[in-house]
Amino acid sequence: ITQVSWGSTSPTFSNKDTYPYFLRTIPPDSLQGHAMWRFIEYALIPSIGFFYSREPYGEGLFSTVIDRSVSAEQSFRVIGYGVRYMPGNGNYDPDEPRPNIRLLKRQGLRVVFVAMTAVQAKGLLPVMKEEGILDGSVQLVGSEAVPQTVYPSLLGPGYVSFSPINRGALWPRFRDMFSRMTMDDVFSDANRARYKIDAFSVPISRAAGGNLTEASFAAPDAL
Repeated sequence: ITQVSWGSTSPTFSNKDTYPYFLRTIPPDSLQGHAMWRFIEYALIPSIGFFYSREPYGEGLFSTVIDRSVSAEQSFRVIGYGVRYMPGNGNYDPDEPRPNIRLLKRQGLRVVFVAMTAVQAKGLLPVMKEEGILDGSVQLVGSEAVPQTVYPSLLGPGYVSFSPINRGALWPRFRDMFSRMTMDDVFSDANRARYKIDAFSVPISRAAGGNLTEASFAAPDAL
């Protein structure tokens, strides 16, 4: 049975021998992790802090950056700060990341990656503010799951985050196929019933990419 995922970013699923029928519409975290290391090299950052949550997403990004730094014989440039994963609204313990934040301040690091889910970042950022990390003395750089919109009041001008895009060798064929489609190919009454579109837990109207229109199919590069 073929599986298609919109949000599974683990590099593990890129192994086609183990997962021959797994497909996804989002790039693996290995691409973003490689870009993070390139950012460190390009910006000539001597040492960078890396806050990550202890779950597959955060750990995957951190391990990718560490692997790249080890390959370059420069592992000393990446200092990790793992934070316990605390799922669910209202379950975030602000004292959990506080010791690491204070350690970061004592070490005098000026650039910090934040690699975790949006919910975890919403718990971490107010603690960073309390500890003086968001006073402009430290440059925060978020993973794609932590855009500025996660916490607009705390992530002001100067905040940046990654936005990975992967258009590989098969992209031209996909673009050609997509451009031949119409709204009826997705949203006809028959397809709504067949694919249970109206039963999605997150309505199409609230999708991150915005509503699909006939113009969307005509210009797939703009999506």
